[in-house]
Amino acid sequence: MNKKPNILITSAGAKIPLIKAFQSAGAKVFASDTAPHFAAQHFADDVVELPTTTDSSYLPHLLRQCKTHNIQMVIPTRDGELPFFAENYDILQKNGIMAMVGNSTTIEICNDKQKFRQFCHESGFKTPKTANSDGPYPQFFRPNLPIKHIGPMGIVNQAMGDIYRALCPNGLFEEYITAPEYSIDGLCDMNGHFIQAIARERVAVARGEVVVSTTRNLPHLTDIARQFCQKTCIRGAFNIQLFLHNDEILLIECNPRFGGGSAFSIACGLNTPHQYLSMLRGQPTPPQPLQFNKTLYRYGCDLVK
Repeated sequence: MNKKPNILITSAGAKIPLIKAFQSAGAKVFASDTAPHFAAQHFADDVVELPTTTDSSYLPHLLRQCKTHNIQMVIPTRDGELPFFAENYDILQKNGIMAMVGNSTTIEICNDKQKFRQFCHESGFKTPKTANSDGPYPQFFRPNLPIKHIGPMGIVNQAMGDIYRALCPNGLFEEYITAPEYSIDGLCDMNGHFIQAIARERVAVARGEVVVSTTRNLPHLTDIARQFCQKTCIRGAFNIQLFLHNDEILLIECNPRFGGGSAFSIACGLNTPHQYLSMLRGQPTPPQPLQFNKTLYRYGCDLVK
């Protein structure tokens, strides 16, 4: 019997469905998070303690932990840590660790909303229109870079807009669009080549996280994801959000990591954990059939220890 591969999911937080998906695929899952009390530690097979990625000791500490526990793959899941793993991708690879992260240019484009918009326009992708500070309102605000405690927000009037422009001078203010919104969960190989994607409608959203979502068979949307991947270097899982507005596809953002609803797409056939372990073995497997018109209902769950 083959020994289970050891993988590490960083910023594991409450990503229990993702941990369970990798365990079901045959991996031994280690989890880490900078918070001392995080739910995922009670579901992972083991826990490793790491400082923040901004700490100068992070890289040697990570290498030491990976060597101690024979961890062969690291899966970062938070926007703020992606630049570190992209910058140190070659070092990790030389130490026998496969980091599931795109190259630094791709991470910079995806993390910075202004650069993402510029990249889209230069590459032939459409985005929502930029809104003027003097209106009309409502508008939609997105911070240009990941900022703790400041997230996407509907702006209802100029006074509110002035507050957010002061808080985040380089933030993105867009026209407020009322149209079906979709997430495209997808997968690329370690050379950045597109493998597969599935579209799901974001039926209901709370605090930026999808709580009700339905998979849809929309090849013209997944083809946009394919085109995006051809112009970047995404490795592993990604999530693209977009509007389908008056027959126009408007890209909102790309998260070059697992998205919040990724476990749903995995359950519907986008077998990312199995593909990750196949990449680790150097034995790629063909994509599996996808299931459409399935609906996810996310809810909170309490754990008493």
